Amino acid sequence: MQYVERLNIECPKPKRFPIGKRFKKEVLTQHQIKYILMGKSIVEEKMDGKPVKFGASDPQLFIFAEDLARMHSIYYHIPGRYAIYDIFNPDRDVFLSWEEKQALSLEIRRGKIKIASFQPELFFPVPVIAEGEFRMDDLPRFLGMSAYARKHGNMGLKAPGEGIVVKSGAEAFPEEYYAGKIVREEFLNGIITNYLRKPLRKNAIDPSVRVMTGFLSSMQ
Repeated sequence: MQYVERLNIECPKPKRFPIGKRFKKEVLTQHQIKYILMGKSIVEEKMDGKPVKFGASDPQLFIFAEDLARMHSIYYHIPGRYAIYDIFNPDRDVFLSWEEKQALSLEIRRGKIKIASFQPELFFPVPVIAEGEFRMDDLPRFLGMSAYARKHGNMGLKAPGEGIVVKSGAEAFPEEYYAGKIVREEFLNGIITNYLRKPLRKNAIDPSVRVMTGFLSSMQ
């Protein structure tokens, strides 16, 4: 399986929607945009972390997550270290649908699906902002919404997120990975120094924080 071989090397990455000022690299084609926005689409929060991958053996799964232990440019108060954004099933040769990914992510957190020696409460699903039928021009209104971003030094004060990732609401993704992202201009403009060159700051990881399983657009 060609894609599984590639998954052993790198994590899948969404490409940019041609919206805003900075979209010269890794831009979605019109075919990809049409596929993502055909019928129901899922809008997820784009988390500001380091992409990592894990393997589960029973059932066999490839799990992709954002490692949020270290603060990059956004400070989070989160229920775990790893925010799961995609799961690939090599037996079916597909990325799982949002519903199935959400269910399995929660099973991982509850310890029903084990990932090596990692504690189950380290994992949680990325927040979902909305689902529905959207045009590309509809998507920017979801920018800024965040389940866990907080003002640094004041966990009670919410802050805007990095951006959004949009995926097809189909039952499963094809072997080719289709996902689109939009990042807030204010976020891009605020990145002056790479996070690795900044003093080490950690996000607040608190297992008692409620895992967001609803749609943020209906909560905020």
